[in-house]
Amino acid sequence: MSPVSAVSKVVHNLASPGRRLAAGLIDLTVMAVPSALVWLGLDYAPHALNPAWRGSLGEFLASLIVPWFIIAWTLGYLIWWTARQGGTVGKQLLGLAVARRVDGATPIGYPWATVRALGCVLSALPLGLGFLWALWDRDRQTWHDKLAETVVVCAEDEDE
Repeated sequence: MSPVSAVSKVVHNLASPGRRLAAGLIDLTVMAVPSALVWLGLDYAPHALNPAWRGSLGEFLASLIVPWFIIAWTLGYLIWWTARQGGTVGKQLLGLAVARRVDGATPIGYPWATVRALGCVLSALPLGLGFLWALWDRDRQTWHDKLAETVVVCAEDEDE
């Protein structure tokens, strides 16, 4: 299956909030594991090996690298998978795809995937209200979906 064929073979039924939540939890795991490993590796492991490292320039640099790695990894993951593959790993595992709201079938591409990924911060800030918005929105859109003019749909092969 080509990278965007999952989106181009879309059935126009919107994904349920429960299915989106399950996909989001899978994605959180995929994003958290590498972030935790880098955090542990750069922040804690050197102290265990060499207690004198505490308070050094290396510790200061590590404290700068870890947050930027986590931000870059998270945004890179969300943008690349959504633009290139039609949805993140969690969405793909649960048969979901991100598409343009206009027709529910067009892949969103890198510019809109970037807007959508950055919009996730907006959705998360007020106690996750932007994510919960999908519960009562007619098009089941979160705030980042509204910002990027996207919908999450159930993707199925035409053969099925």
